Parts: sequence; C-alpha cells; structure tokens
Amino acid sequence: MKRNFRVFHALSCFLLGVFLVGCAAKRDEYHVPQVPVPDTFYQSRALEDPAVVSFDQTPLESILPDWWRVLGNTELDRLMDMALARNQDLRIASFRVAHSQARYRQAYGEQWPTISVPARAGIEAPEQGVGDNPRGEKVRSQNIFEMSLRGDWRVDLWGEKSASAQAAQYRFWMATFEHEAARMNVTAQVASAYAQYLALTDRINVARESERVVMEMLRSVKERLEYGESTRLDYEQQRSAVYGVKAVIPELELQRDEVFHRLSRLVGVTPSDLETFEDTLLSLGLPRVSPGVPSSLLLLRPDVRSAEADLLASDADIDVARARILPPLDLTAQIGYGSRHLSQLFMPHSLAYNAIASITATLFDGGVRRNEEIFARARNEELVEHYIRVIYDAVTEVEDALATIRRTEQRLAAIDAACEASERALDYSRELFNLQAIDYLTVLITERTHHQNLDQRIQIQLERYLGTIRLFQALGGGSAVSEPLPGKGHRPDHELTVAGGLILADPVEPVKETGIVWDPPVWPEEEREHLWLVELSGLYDRTAAYALVRDLHKELQDFMLNRELLAVESGVQREDGRQRLIWYRLRLLPAADDKDKAQQICDILAENKRRCHVVKP
Repeated sequence: MKRNFRVFHALSCFLLGVFLVGCAAKRDEYHVPQVPVPDTFYQSRALEDPAVVSFDQTPLESILPDWWRVLGNTELDRLMDMALARNQDLRIASFRVAHSQARYRQAYGEQWPTISVPARAGIEAPEQGVGDNPRGEKVRSQNIFEMSLRGDWRVDLWGEKSASAQAAQYRFWMATFEHEAARMNVTAQVASAYAQYLALTDRINVARESERVVMEMLRSVKERLEYGESTRLDYEQQRSAVYGVKAVIPELELQRDEVFHRLSRLVGVTPSDLETFEDTLLSLGLPRVSPGVPSSLLLLRPDVRSAEADLLASDADIDVARARILPPLDLTAQIGYGSRHLSQLFMPHSLAYNAIASITATLFDGGVRRNEEIFARARNEELVEHYIRVIYDAVTEVEDALATIRRTEQRLAAIDAACEASERALDYSRELFNLQAIDYLTVLITERTHHQNLDQRIQIQLERYLGTIRLFQALGGGSAVSEPLPGKGHRPDHELTVAGGLILADPVEPVKETGIVWDPPVWPEEEREHLWLVELSGLYDRTAAYALVRDLHKELQDFMLNRELLAVESGVQREDGRQRLIWYRLRLLPAADDKDKAQQICDILAENKRRCHVVKP
C-alpha cells in the first residue's frame, strides 16, 4: 500500500510538472511590432502653397472609400460600378473569404468533444475464435449486434487547439483584407486604364490634326513647285513629314485598342460588350492634394492590415508547435448495448460501458516536433520583416506619387509655355516662308517641334492624372477603415486624426443608395410553396451590392423597371468594434409564381452576360 502511494505521488508530481510547463505553451498576447513612420511625408513639404492651404478641405477618410468620384466623370463612375459588380478577381477574393471562414469555424469546432453513435451488426465464425474450432466439427457462426453512444475529446491542456483557432481567425481576417486590397488595386487600375484611353484618344486627335495641317502644307508646296517657287527637295521633305504622321496614327490606335481590351477585362466584360468613350482627358477633374497627410495613415491600408493579420497568425502557430511537443490527454467514454441476439439488444443485461483517459509522452521522434517549433519561429521572424517591408513600400509609393504630382506640375507649366511659343513660331515661319524670307527646312522643323510639344503635353497631363490615381491607391483608396484586430497585445493605433485632405473644385454629392431590400419579406406559407427567385451568381458586400444595382439599372433599364434586389446573408461575416461586414447573395424581386417564369427571367439575364440560377425563397 505504501509503495502504491509513492508511485501515485511520483506520478502526480510528474503530471503537475508537465501541466505547469504546458501553461507556458499558450500565450495570452500576440504583439504587432511598432514600425517608426514619420508624421508627414517627405514630398508633402514641397507641395505647401500658402495661397491654397487656407481653403476648405475634404477629409481623406470621407473620400478614400469612393475616391474616384472626386474626378467628377460619370463615365468613370459607371465603369467603377461595372468593375465592383463583375470583376472576376474581386469575386474570387470574396469566395476566398468564404472558405477561410469555413476553416476558422472548423478549427474552432475542433476544441470540443466529438460525439458519435457507433452501430455494428455482424457475423463471426468460428464461435471459439480463429483457429480454435475442434478438428472434425462443423464450423459454427454467431451474430453480433452493438449500438452505443461514444464521446472522444482531446483535452486542450496546452492550448494547441485554442491557438490553432486563433491563427485561423487571423487568417480569416487576412482574407477579408486581401479582398479589400484587391478592390483597392482594381479601382486604381480601372481609373488608370480609362485615363490612358482618353489620353491616347487626345493624342490621336492631335496626330490627325497634324496630318491635316501637313497635308495642306504639302498641297501648298506642290503648287509652289509647279510655279518654280519651291524645290523638289522641299516637296519630298514635306511628303516625308506627311507619311511620318500617318505612320504614327495606327501605332497610337493600336495602343488605345490594347488599353480598351485591358479595361474591358477589368470591368468584367469582353471588348465587344463595352462601349467606346468620346470624352477627353481634361473631362477628368483634378483635385489638389493638400500637405499634412500623416504617413501613419498607411497602417490602415488593406495590404498592410493583411500582412499584420498574417503576422499574428504566425505568432499563434508558434504556440501550436510548442503545444504539440507536450503529451496530449485523450478522453474516451462509451456506453451502449451489445448482444448476440437482436431481440435482446436493449435488455438491461446487454448494457456495456467504458471510460479511458490516456496520456502519451513522446520520447524520440527524430526532432520532428522540435523542428516544427523552430520552423514556426523562423516564419514569424520572416513575416515581421515582411510586415515592415510592406509598410515602407507603402511609404515609398506615396512619396513617388507625391513626387510625380509635384514634378509633372512643373513640367506642365514649362510645356504649356513651349506649346504657346512653338505655335507662334509656326505662324511666323509660314508667313516668312510665303514671303520667301526663310527656307522650307525651317518651316518643317518648326512644324515638327509644335506637334511634338502638343503630343508631349498630353503625355505629361496623363502622368499628372496617373500620379493622382497612384496617390489615392497608395493611401488605401477603395477600402474602409476598420478597428484593430482582435486579441490582446500591441496593435497599431487606428484612432488617427487625419491632418490633411483634398481641395476640391466641386463638392462630391453622396451616392443615392437604393434598389436593395435588406430585410427579407415574409411570404404566407401557402404562397411560399409556389414562389421562385432568380439568384445572381457571386458573393457581394454592401459596396459591391449597390454597385451591382446601379450597373443593372444602367445596362438593363427596362428590365429592372419595378424590380429590386433582395440581399440574403450568406453566412460569411466579419465583426469588429466599429462595423459588421457581411457578404450577401442577391436575388431579384418580385418573386415569380412559377419555376418556368423564373427561368425565363434568368435566361434574359444570361443573354446579357449575367450568370444566375433559380432558387426557392
């Protein structure tokens, strides 16, 4: 008895020591490193202008989610609605959010016991067991019937499962930020492609005007040649200038076609389904960025937040790896009935039960578990550097955009003066040539210089617009600001006062958000059996849902008359202290009272390149 007590005491001390070691396996806090960023951007100092800083400014926080609207172009607004509703990259990102949430829920569910109902019916022969049937006797069989309730649970002593669930939660947040980062990039790409298309149209118009001018000059030189007032050299030089301009036009048209094809891909349609545009580059507004934008605003960029979530997930992975080194505790309990006769299966004498607790310590595994922890730590250190690099890359992108804005403004001022001077020089040279005061080569050089200046001015104007677009993208335009990631530990300070904004020529009117029913209607049970709804393919957040409504009303105005979209929660959602992001399935209202009618509506949408299917309410 005394010996048994000593064994029990030693075993208790051992288990207590293991438990105390295990308590250190799961940490309560996961930290994000503090990355020093300056209060303001370096290039913003050079943008200071006492003449404009006193103007009323529009705060960046209110502009960034729909930043393209400050450009004041309705065609661009329509393209953005198409992109937010149809772009395949955004749809793929939304489904990644859905399956990452499923993984998080799976990891969370693994913390709980598994309850199962084993049932078995079989036949065994011989009755005595394999190899025990007496020689010469007939082999006899017996029936076996069993049914029980079983519970299996690996107790989360060391925090492995809770850490795994927390890592999966951070990766779910990471997927939501990647979706927002994809939207940030897509909106910038659409605006850039549209600006490039308009600039190429302007350049083509300039080239055609140049062609008209040089053609007129060619006719003039030809007439002078016939009267002996010009030389064959002058004529051939002018012909060379004419065909040089003619060769430029197809090249510019090819570039514009390629931009148009890229733009159609971004908005989710084929080139044949996208209308061409007649606007000019100057139809886009050009807001002035005021100084004082804090660089700490970049900590809220969705790609930075994605790196932050990945970093926290890797920190939780370290706890998972540490916990797997320690011995697991498995509990199993089972109670049920077993009998050789089905009629006696649930008799009191057929009751059977067992309960087992097992703990298994690994003495040797070739360093597999220890190296898993080393791997997790090394990956965490890698992601720390990745997080810092993403922030510094973001700072660099903003600095580049601000520098582009500053330098192109200087170049625009110079090229405007050059265009004005070359235009006057061209007029003077033509007059002097007609008076035979200068040779034709001087006129030709002046012509080329003026047309090159006009073309270069459009290219510099485009660079100025692209710089503004890149600035909005670099500041995280296209996504909303959310709260810090859940969990204890240091997080970047998201309570920022944005000291700076935009100086707008015209105020931006708020978008009228209508056409969506957020609360599902209640149909009587007798009607519900006969109703059918048309569901549009894809998952949508609120921004994409409103964009889809506007896009449908724009493209299918008659079809959408008296129709709305019903938003049905898909089960995918993200909650934080400020907002609740939910993804929806969208269905057309009113409902059809016949499946065939609903299918006809879906066929109309399919003809207009909208994927859909028919569902019950």
